[in-house]
Amino acid sequence: MSIRILLVFGFGLTLAGVWPAILTGQSLSFLKTLPAAPPPWGAAAAAGDASGIYIAEGVASLRKYDRDGAEIWSRGLEGLHIRGMATHAAGVYAGGIAGGAESFVRLYDAQGTEIWTRQFAFSSAIFSYVQAVAADASGVYVAGPYSGGWYLRKYDTHGAELWTRRFELERITGAQSLVLAASPTGVYFGGSDQNIPFLRSYDASGTEIWTRPVDGDILTGITANASGVYVTGHGALGPFVGRYDSGGNQIWSYAGIEGWIQRIAVDADGIYVAGATSFTLTGQCSAGSGDAFLKRFDAEGSELWTRQFGTGRYEDVAGIVVDPGSIFVVGSQFVGNVQFPARPVDRAFLAKIEKAAVTASPSETRIRNECVVSAANYVGGAVSPGEIVTIFGDALGPARPVSATIMEGRPVDATLAETRCSMYLPGRFPRSSQMRWRVGRPLGFRWSIEVFFPMPSSCRC
Repeated sequence: MSIRILLVFGFGLTLAGVWPAILTGQSLSFLKTLPAAPPPWGAAAAAGDASGIYIAEGVASLRKYDRDGAEIWSRGLEGLHIRGMATHAAGVYAGGIAGGAESFVRLYDAQGTEIWTRQFAFSSAIFSYVQAVAADASGVYVAGPYSGGWYLRKYDTHGAELWTRRFELERITGAQSLVLAASPTGVYFGGSDQNIPFLRSYDASGTEIWTRPVDGDILTGITANASGVYVTGHGALGPFVGRYDSGGNQIWSYAGIEGWIQRIAVDADGIYVAGATSFTLTGQCSAGSGDAFLKRFDAEGSELWTRQFGTGRYEDVAGIVVDPGSIFVVGSQFVGNVQFPARPVDRAFLAKIEKAAVTASPSETRIRNECVVSAANYVGGAVSPGEIVTIFGDALGPARPVSATIMEGRPVDATLAETRCSMYLPGRFPRSSQMRWRVGRPLGFRWSIEVFFPMPSSCRC
Protein backbone atom coordinates (compact mmCIF):
# COMPACT_ATOMS: atom_id res chain seq x y z
CA MET A 1 0.00 0.00 0.00
CA SER A 2 1.17 3.56 -0.61
CA ILE A 3 0.02 7.05 0.26
CA ARG A 4 0.09 9.41 -2.71
CA ILE A 5 0.11 13.20 -2.96
CA LEU A 6 -0.25 15.10 -6.21
CA LEU A 7 1.85 18.26 -6.31
CA VAL A 8 1.08 20.65 -9.15
CA PHE A 9 3.77 22.90 -10.54
CA GLY A 10 2.93 26.39 -11.71
CA PHE A 11 4.31 29.82 -12.48
CA GLY A 12 3.62 31.35 -9.12
CA LEU A 13 1.62 31.44 -5.92
CA THR A 14 -1.25 33.84 -5.62
CA LEU A 15 -2.90 33.59 -2.20
CA ALA A 16 -1.41 34.27 1.19
CA GLY A 17 -2.74 31.75 3.68
CA VAL A 18 -2.56 31.33 7.43
CA TRP A 19 -1.13 28.63 9.62
CA PRO A 20 -3.88 26.00 9.79
CA ALA A 21 -5.27 24.99 13.16
CA ILE A 22 -6.06 21.35 13.97
CA LEU A 23 -7.54 19.88 10.81
CA THR A 24 -11.26 19.24 11.07
CA GLY A 25 -13.96 18.54 8.55
CA GLN A 26 -15.00 15.72 6.34
CA SER A 27 -13.40 13.45 3.80
CA LEU A 28 -13.43 14.75 0.23
CA SER A 29 -14.28 11.57 -1.70
CA PHE A 30 -13.65 13.20 -5.08
CA LEU A 31 -13.40 16.55 -6.85
CA LYS A 32 -14.04 16.02 -10.55
CA THR A 33 -13.74 18.49 -13.41
CA LEU A 34 -16.66 17.68 -15.69
CA PRO A 35 -16.42 17.23 -19.46
CA ALA A 36 -18.06 19.82 -21.68
CA ALA A 37 -18.21 20.32 -25.42
CA PRO A 38 -16.57 23.54 -26.66
CA PRO A 39 -17.06 26.27 -25.77
CA PRO A 40 -16.57 25.32 -22.12
CA TRP A 41 -19.12 26.48 -19.56
CA GLY A 42 -19.37 26.38 -15.82
CA ALA A 43 -22.26 24.91 -13.86
CA ALA A 44 -25.35 27.12 -13.70
CA ALA A 45 -27.63 24.97 -11.51
CA ALA A 46 -27.85 21.57 -9.83
CA ALA A 47 -30.46 19.25 -8.35
CA GLY A 48 -30.59 15.65 -7.22
CA ASP A 49 -32.82 12.71 -6.39
CA ALA A 50 -32.35 9.06 -5.48
CA SER A 51 -31.32 8.23 -9.06
CA GLY A 52 -28.49 10.75 -9.45
CA ILE A 53 -27.19 14.32 -9.71
CA TYR A 54 -28.40 16.70 -12.44
CA ILE A 55 -26.07 19.52 -13.51
CA ALA A 56 -26.81 22.27 -16.05
CA GLU A 57 -23.66 23.47 -17.80
CA GLY A 58 -24.51 26.91 -19.17
CA VAL A 59 -26.14 26.78 -22.60
CA ALA A 60 -24.29 23.60 -23.52
CA SER A 61 -26.06 20.68 -21.88
CA LEU A 62 -27.94 19.11 -19.00
CA ARG A 63 -26.08 16.08 -17.65
CA LYS A 64 -26.89 13.43 -15.11
CA TYR A 65 -24.22 11.75 -12.98
CA ASP A 66 -24.27 8.86 -10.55
CA ARG A 67 -22.97 9.21 -7.00
CA ASP A 68 -19.48 8.19 -8.04
CA GLY A 69 -19.33 11.03 -10.59
CA ALA A 70 -19.85 8.85 -13.69
CA GLU A 71 -22.00 10.37 -16.42
CA ILE A 72 -25.36 8.60 -16.98
CA TRP A 73 -26.76 10.74 -19.81
CA SER A 74 -26.45 14.14 -21.47
CA ARG A 75 -29.04 16.29 -23.25
CA GLY A 76 -28.38 19.29 -25.47
CA LEU A 77 -30.22 22.49 -24.52
CA GLU A 78 -30.82 23.90 -28.03
CA GLY A 79 -30.13 27.50 -27.03
CA LEU A 80 -31.86 27.28 -23.67
CA HIS A 81 -29.97 28.59 -20.65
CA ILE A 82 -30.93 26.84 -17.42
CA ARG A 83 -30.81 29.05 -14.31
CA GLY A 84 -32.59 26.86 -11.76
CA MET A 85 -33.63 23.23 -11.20
CA ALA A 86 -35.64 21.14 -8.75
CA THR A 87 -36.60 17.48 -8.48
CA HIS A 88 -39.70 15.63 -7.31
CA ALA A 89 -41.41 12.34 -8.09
CA ALA A 90 -42.34 13.46 -11.63
CA GLY A 91 -38.67 14.03 -12.54
CA VAL A 92 -36.39 17.05 -12.80
CA TYR A 93 -37.75 20.52 -13.59
CA ALA A 94 -35.41 23.00 -15.30
CA GLY A 95 -36.10 26.69 -15.87
CA GLY A 96 -34.25 29.66 -17.33
CA ILE A 97 -33.94 31.81 -20.44
CA ALA A 98 -35.25 30.90 -23.91
CA GLY A 99 -34.36 32.89 -26.99
CA GLY A 100 -32.49 35.44 -24.92
CA ALA A 101 -35.63 37.23 -23.68
CA GLU A 102 -38.34 34.78 -22.56
CA SER A 103 -38.92 32.40 -19.67
CA PHE A 104 -39.17 28.63 -19.97
CA VAL A 105 -39.72 25.60 -17.73
CA ARG A 106 -39.19 21.99 -18.84
CA LEU A 107 -39.79 18.61 -17.22
CA TYR A 108 -37.51 15.62 -17.85
CA ASP A 109 -38.02 12.15 -16.45
CA ALA A 110 -35.20 10.31 -14.68
CA GLN A 111 -34.03 8.80 -18.00
CA GLY A 112 -33.63 12.22 -19.62
CA THR A 113 -36.77 12.12 -21.76
CA GLU A 114 -38.42 15.50 -22.25
CA ILE A 115 -42.00 15.32 -20.94
CA TRP A 116 -43.16 18.88 -21.64
CA THR A 117 -41.86 22.43 -22.10
CA ARG A 118 -43.60 25.74 -21.48
CA GLN A 119 -42.21 29.02 -22.83
CA PHE A 120 -43.79 32.32 -21.85
CA ALA A 121 -43.44 36.11 -21.65
CA PHE A 122 -45.49 39.00 -20.32
CA SER A 123 -47.29 41.55 -22.44
CA SER A 124 -45.32 44.80 -22.86
CA ALA A 125 -42.34 43.24 -21.06
CA ILE A 126 -39.01 43.52 -22.88
CA PHE A 127 -37.61 40.42 -21.20
CA SER A 128 -38.32 37.76 -18.60
CA TYR A 129 -36.59 34.62 -17.38
CA VAL A 130 -36.80 31.95 -14.71
CA GLN A 131 -34.26 32.47 -11.95
CA ALA A 132 -35.45 30.00 -9.30
CA VAL A 133 -37.34 26.69 -9.38
CA ALA A 134 -39.03 24.67 -6.59
CA ALA A 135 -41.28 21.62 -6.71
CA ASP A 136 -43.66 19.58 -4.57
CA ALA A 137 -46.16 16.81 -5.18
CA SER A 138 -48.69 19.23 -6.70
CA GLY A 139 -46.41 20.75 -9.33
CA VAL A 140 -43.57 23.16 -10.00
CA TYR A 141 -43.06 26.81 -8.98
CA VAL A 142 -40.93 29.17 -11.06
CA ALA A 143 -39.91 32.72 -10.20
CA GLY A 144 -37.87 35.39 -11.87
CA PRO A 145 -37.65 38.97 -13.10
CA TYR A 146 -39.33 40.64 -16.04
CA SER A 147 -38.87 44.20 -17.27
CA GLY A 148 -41.73 45.41 -15.06
CA GLY A 149 -40.88 43.59 -11.81
CA TRP A 150 -40.98 40.03 -10.42
CA TYR A 151 -43.28 37.08 -10.97
CA LEU A 152 -44.10 33.76 -9.27
CA ARG A 153 -45.94 31.09 -11.29
CA LYS A 154 -47.14 27.54 -10.67
CA TYR A 155 -47.71 24.66 -13.13
CA ASP A 156 -49.14 21.26 -12.31
CA THR A 157 -47.18 18.10 -13.07
CA HIS A 158 -48.71 17.97 -16.58
CA GLY A 159 -47.63 21.52 -17.48
CA ALA A 160 -50.94 23.31 -17.00
CA GLU A 161 -50.61 26.83 -15.58
CA LEU A 162 -52.42 27.07 -12.23
CA TRP A 163 -51.71 30.65 -11.14
CA THR A 164 -49.33 33.61 -11.50
CA ARG A 165 -48.44 36.39 -9.07
CA ARG A 166 -46.73 39.55 -10.33
CA PHE A 167 -44.99 42.29 -8.36
CA GLU A 168 -44.32 45.71 -9.80
CA LEU A 169 -40.80 47.13 -10.06
CA GLU A 170 -41.33 49.83 -7.44
CA ARG A 171 -42.01 47.12 -4.87
CA ILE A 172 -39.42 44.52 -5.83
CA THR A 173 -35.80 45.38 -6.62
CA GLY A 174 -32.50 43.54 -6.80
CA ALA A 175 -32.41 40.85 -9.49
CA GLN A 176 -29.81 38.78 -7.71
CA SER A 177 -31.75 38.46 -4.45
CA LEU A 178 -34.62 36.18 -5.52
CA VAL A 179 -34.82 32.77 -3.84
CA LEU A 180 -37.55 30.10 -3.80
CA ALA A 181 -38.32 26.91 -1.86
CA ALA A 182 -41.26 24.52 -1.39
CA SER A 183 -42.01 22.11 1.45
CA PRO A 184 -45.04 20.37 3.00
CA THR A 185 -45.64 23.55 5.05
CA GLY A 186 -45.85 25.96 2.10
CA VAL A 187 -44.07 27.87 -0.66
CA TYR A 188 -41.45 30.40 0.41
CA PHE A 189 -40.31 33.30 -1.77
CA GLY A 190 -37.50 35.71 -0.93
CA GLY A 191 -36.76 38.99 -2.62
CA SER A 192 -36.03 42.63 -1.95
CA ASP A 193 -38.46 45.49 -1.35
CA GLN A 194 -36.86 48.95 -1.44
CA ASN A 195 -33.48 47.18 -1.01
CA ILE A 196 -34.65 45.46 2.19
CA PRO A 197 -34.73 41.66 1.93
CA PHE A 198 -37.99 39.95 2.82
CA LEU A 199 -39.34 36.42 3.17
CA ARG A 200 -42.90 35.63 2.03
CA SER A 201 -45.04 32.53 2.46
CA TYR A 202 -47.77 31.25 0.10
CA ASP A 203 -50.00 28.22 0.26
CA ALA A 204 -50.19 25.80 -2.68
CA SER A 205 -53.08 27.77 -4.22
CA GLY A 206 -51.05 31.02 -4.35
CA THR A 207 -52.60 32.78 -1.35
CA GLU A 208 -50.13 34.96 0.56
CA ILE A 209 -49.90 33.82 4.19
CA TRP A 210 -47.31 36.17 5.68
CA THR A 211 -44.36 38.44 4.85
CA ARG A 212 -41.38 39.14 7.11
CA PRO A 213 -38.41 41.51 6.67
CA VAL A 214 -34.98 39.91 6.86
CA ASP A 215 -32.14 41.78 8.55
CA GLY A 216 -29.45 41.99 5.87
CA ASP A 217 -28.54 43.37 2.47
CA ILE A 218 -29.19 40.40 0.17
CA LEU A 219 -30.53 36.85 0.27
CA THR A 220 -28.47 34.20 -1.53
CA GLY A 221 -30.27 30.98 -0.62
CA ILE A 222 -33.36 29.42 0.89
CA THR A 223 -34.47 25.89 1.76
CA ALA A 224 -37.33 24.43 3.77
CA ASN A 225 -38.57 21.22 5.35
CA ALA A 226 -41.24 20.21 7.84
CA SER A 227 -39.18 21.75 10.68
CA GLY A 228 -38.81 25.25 9.28
CA VAL A 229 -37.46 27.65 6.70
CA TYR A 230 -33.73 28.38 6.42
CA VAL A 231 -32.22 31.39 4.67
CA THR A 232 -28.74 32.66 4.06
CA GLY A 233 -27.39 35.92 2.75
CA HIS A 234 -25.09 38.83 3.51
CA GLY A 235 -25.44 41.90 5.68
CA ALA A 236 -23.49 44.52 7.58
CA LEU A 237 -21.92 41.85 9.82
CA GLY A 238 -21.05 39.54 6.94
CA PRO A 239 -22.64 36.28 5.81
CA PHE A 240 -25.56 35.02 7.91
CA VAL A 241 -27.75 31.96 8.34
CA GLY A 242 -31.26 32.17 9.84
CA ARG A 243 -34.08 29.83 10.72
CA TYR A 244 -37.84 30.59 10.77
CA ASP A 245 -40.80 28.44 11.71
CA SER A 246 -43.64 27.87 9.24
CA GLY A 247 -45.51 30.82 10.79
CA GLY A 248 -42.74 33.28 9.92
CA ASN A 249 -41.30 33.59 13.43
CA GLN A 250 -37.53 33.83 13.54
CA ILE A 251 -36.02 31.11 15.73
CA TRP A 252 -32.38 32.15 15.40
CA SER A 253 -29.95 34.02 13.17
CA TYR A 254 -26.16 33.98 13.17
CA ALA A 255 -23.96 36.46 11.30
CA GLY A 256 -20.23 36.88 10.72
CA ILE A 257 -19.76 33.42 9.21
CA GLU A 258 -16.51 32.97 7.27
CA GLY A 259 -16.72 32.85 3.47
CA TRP A 260 -19.16 34.10 0.81
CA ILE A 261 -22.21 31.84 1.19
CA GLN A 262 -24.00 31.06 -2.08
CA ARG A 263 -26.25 28.01 -1.48
CA ILE A 264 -28.07 26.30 1.40
CA ALA A 265 -29.66 22.85 1.88
CA VAL A 266 -31.21 20.97 4.80
CA ASP A 267 -32.06 17.40 5.77
CA ALA A 268 -32.74 15.47 8.96
CA ASP A 269 -29.01 15.47 9.81
CA GLY A 270 -28.28 19.17 9.58
CA ILE A 271 -28.10 22.43 7.65
CA TYR A 272 -25.48 22.84 4.94
CA VAL A 273 -24.17 26.03 3.35
CA ALA A 274 -21.66 26.26 0.51
CA GLY A 275 -19.83 29.12 -1.09
CA ALA A 276 -16.47 30.50 -2.13
CA THR A 277 -13.57 32.14 -0.34
CA SER A 278 -10.31 33.86 -1.25
CA PHE A 279 -8.88 33.15 2.21
CA THR A 280 -7.82 30.18 4.27
CA LEU A 281 -10.71 29.41 6.60
CA THR A 282 -10.03 28.58 10.24
CA GLY A 283 -8.62 25.08 10.56
CA GLN A 284 -8.46 24.56 6.80
CA CYS A 285 -5.90 24.73 3.99
CA SER A 286 -6.08 26.74 0.79
CA ALA A 287 -5.83 24.96 -2.55
CA GLY A 288 -5.44 28.04 -4.73
CA SER A 289 -6.49 31.60 -5.36
CA GLY A 290 -10.18 30.94 -4.72
CA ASP A 291 -11.66 27.82 -3.13
CA ALA A 292 -15.07 26.36 -2.48
CA PHE A 293 -16.19 25.41 1.03
CA LEU A 294 -18.98 23.53 2.77
CA LYS A 295 -20.18 24.09 6.33
CA ARG A 296 -22.57 22.01 8.42
CA PHE A 297 -24.76 23.38 11.23
CA ASP A 298 -27.08 21.62 13.64
CA ALA A 299 -30.77 22.51 14.03
CA GLU A 300 -29.89 25.19 16.60
CA GLY A 301 -27.40 26.95 14.34
CA SER A 302 -24.19 25.68 15.93
CA GLU A 303 -21.42 25.11 13.38
CA LEU A 304 -20.33 21.46 13.41
CA TRP A 305 -17.60 21.39 10.77
CA THR A 306 -16.10 23.13 7.74
CA ARG A 307 -14.44 21.66 4.65
CA GLN A 308 -12.51 23.92 2.28
CA PHE A 309 -11.45 22.42 -1.05
CA GLY A 310 -10.44 23.32 -4.57
CA THR A 311 -7.69 23.33 -7.16
CA GLY A 312 -5.17 25.86 -8.46
CA ARG A 313 -8.08 27.54 -10.27
CA TYR A 314 -10.85 29.73 -8.88
CA GLU A 315 -13.92 27.80 -7.68
CA ASP A 316 -17.48 29.12 -7.51
CA VAL A 317 -20.56 27.28 -6.18
CA ALA A 318 -23.86 26.76 -8.06
CA GLY A 319 -25.65 24.11 -6.00
CA ILE A 320 -25.77 21.57 -3.16
CA VAL A 321 -27.34 18.10 -3.27
CA VAL A 322 -27.70 16.12 -0.04
CA ASP A 323 -28.29 12.39 0.34
CA PRO A 324 -28.25 10.11 3.43
CA GLY A 325 -24.47 9.71 3.50
CA SER A 326 -22.92 12.48 1.42
CA ILE A 327 -23.13 16.08 0.29
CA PHE A 328 -22.46 16.96 -3.36
CA VAL A 329 -21.25 20.46 -4.21
CA VAL A 330 -21.50 21.65 -7.81
CA GLY A 331 -19.89 24.73 -9.28
CA SER A 332 -17.54 26.28 -11.81
CA GLN A 333 -13.80 26.56 -12.13
CA PHE A 334 -12.24 29.73 -13.53
CA VAL A 335 -8.84 30.55 -14.94
CA GLY A 336 -7.21 33.97 -14.85
CA ASN A 337 -9.47 36.69 -13.47
CA VAL A 338 -12.43 38.75 -14.60
CA GLN A 339 -10.22 40.96 -16.79
CA PHE A 340 -8.10 38.31 -18.51
CA PRO A 341 -8.97 36.19 -20.32
CA ALA A 342 -12.17 37.90 -21.41
CA ARG A 343 -14.34 34.85 -20.65
CA PRO A 344 -12.72 33.11 -17.68
CA VAL A 345 -15.26 30.30 -17.14
CA ASP A 346 -13.39 27.06 -17.79
CA ARG A 347 -15.25 23.98 -16.58
CA ALA A 348 -17.91 22.74 -14.17
CA PHE A 349 -16.94 20.59 -11.18
CA LEU A 350 -18.62 18.02 -8.96
CA ALA A 351 -17.34 17.34 -5.43
CA LYS A 352 -18.49 14.63 -3.03
CA ILE A 353 -17.98 15.13 0.71
CA GLU A 354 -18.87 12.51 3.29
CA LYS A 355 -21.14 13.42 6.20
CA ALA A 356 -19.39 11.19 8.72
CA ALA A 357 -16.03 12.40 9.99
CA VAL A 358 -13.00 10.30 9.14
CA THR A 359 -11.01 9.49 12.28
CA ALA A 360 -7.34 8.96 11.55
CA SER A 361 -5.85 5.90 13.22
CA PRO A 362 -2.19 5.77 14.35
CA SER A 363 -1.43 3.44 11.43
CA GLU A 364 -3.29 5.35 8.71
CA THR A 365 -1.84 8.46 7.10
CA ARG A 366 -4.33 11.09 5.96
CA ILE A 367 -3.13 13.95 3.77
CA ARG A 368 -5.20 16.49 1.90
CA ASN A 369 -4.08 17.83 -1.45
CA GLU A 370 -5.02 21.34 -0.29
CA CYS A 371 -2.66 21.00 2.68
CA VAL A 372 0.58 21.06 0.73
CA VAL A 373 1.77 24.66 1.11
CA SER A 374 4.96 26.66 0.75
CA ALA A 375 7.12 26.23 3.84
CA ALA A 376 8.30 29.84 3.55
CA ASN A 377 4.96 31.65 3.62
CA TYR A 378 2.22 28.98 3.89
CA VAL A 379 0.79 29.94 0.50
CA GLY A 380 -1.41 27.28 -1.06
CA GLY A 381 -1.83 26.28 -4.66
CA ALA A 382 0.95 25.42 -7.08
CA VAL A 383 4.45 24.66 -5.79
CA SER A 384 7.69 24.69 -7.75
CA PRO A 385 10.32 21.98 -8.26
CA GLY A 386 13.01 22.27 -5.62
CA GLU A 387 10.73 24.19 -3.25
CA ILE A 388 10.45 23.20 0.39
CA VAL A 389 6.83 22.51 1.26
CA THR A 390 4.96 21.85 4.49
CA ILE A 391 2.44 19.00 4.46
CA PHE A 392 -0.44 18.98 6.96
CA GLY A 393 -2.54 15.99 7.85
CA ASP A 394 -3.00 13.21 10.39
CA ALA A 395 -0.59 10.46 11.50
CA LEU A 396 2.30 11.97 9.54
CA GLY A 397 4.95 11.39 12.15
CA PRO A 398 5.61 11.05 15.87
CA ALA A 399 3.46 12.98 18.31
CA ARG A 400 6.54 14.80 19.61
CA PRO A 401 9.58 16.22 17.80
CA VAL A 402 12.44 13.76 17.34
CA SER A 403 16.17 14.36 17.74
CA ALA A 404 18.42 13.97 14.73
CA THR A 405 21.59 15.41 13.23
CA ILE A 406 21.28 17.08 9.85
CA MET A 407 24.40 17.15 7.70
CA GLU A 408 24.88 18.25 4.13
CA GLY A 409 23.71 15.54 1.76
CA ARG A 410 22.44 13.35 4.59
CA PRO A 411 18.73 12.58 4.99
CA VAL A 412 16.95 12.37 8.33
CA ASP A 413 14.94 9.28 9.21
CA ALA A 414 11.36 10.18 10.12
CA THR A 415 8.23 8.21 10.93
CA LEU A 416 5.40 8.40 8.42
CA ALA A 417 2.51 6.64 10.15
CA GLU A 418 4.24 3.36 11.10
CA THR A 419 6.78 3.52 8.30
CA ARG A 420 10.38 4.65 8.36
CA CYS A 421 11.07 7.10 5.56
CA SER A 422 14.23 9.10 4.87
CA MET A 423 13.55 12.68 3.85
CA TYR A 424 15.27 16.05 3.84
CA LEU A 425 13.79 18.26 6.54
CA PRO A 426 15.66 21.59 6.62
CA GLY A 427 15.18 23.23 9.97
CA ARG A 428 12.15 21.22 11.14
CA PHE A 429 11.42 17.70 12.29
CA PRO A 430 8.22 15.81 11.47
CA ARG A 431 5.26 15.82 13.80
CA SER A 432 2.00 13.89 13.78
CA SER A 433 0.19 16.78 12.09
CA GLN A 434 2.83 18.28 9.79
CA MET A 435 6.17 17.69 8.10
CA ARG A 436 8.46 19.46 5.66
CA TRP A 437 9.77 18.06 2.43
CA ARG A 438 11.69 19.26 -0.60
CA VAL A 439 9.86 18.84 -3.89
CA GLY A 440 11.93 16.86 -6.38
CA ARG A 441 13.00 18.09 -9.80
CA PRO A 442 11.40 15.86 -12.42
CA LEU A 443 13.15 15.00 -15.67
CA GLY A 444 11.79 16.74 -18.74
CA PHE A 445 8.72 18.98 -18.95
CA ARG A 446 5.98 17.89 -16.55
CA TRP A 447 3.14 19.82 -14.96
CA SER A 448 2.68 17.42 -12.06
CA ILE A 449 4.49 14.78 -10.09
CA GLU A 450 3.06 12.02 -7.92
CA VAL A 451 4.80 11.62 -4.58
CA PHE A 452 4.63 8.15 -3.01
CA PHE A 453 5.22 7.14 0.60
CA PRO A 454 5.57 3.33 0.37
CA MET A 455 4.42 1.03 3.16
CA PRO A 456 5.97 -0.85 4.80
CA SER A 457 9.32 -0.66 2.99
CA SER A 458 11.87 2.10 3.54
CA CYS A 459 12.27 4.93 1.07
CA ARG A 460 14.67 7.73 0.39
CA CYS A 461 12.73 10.89 -0.52
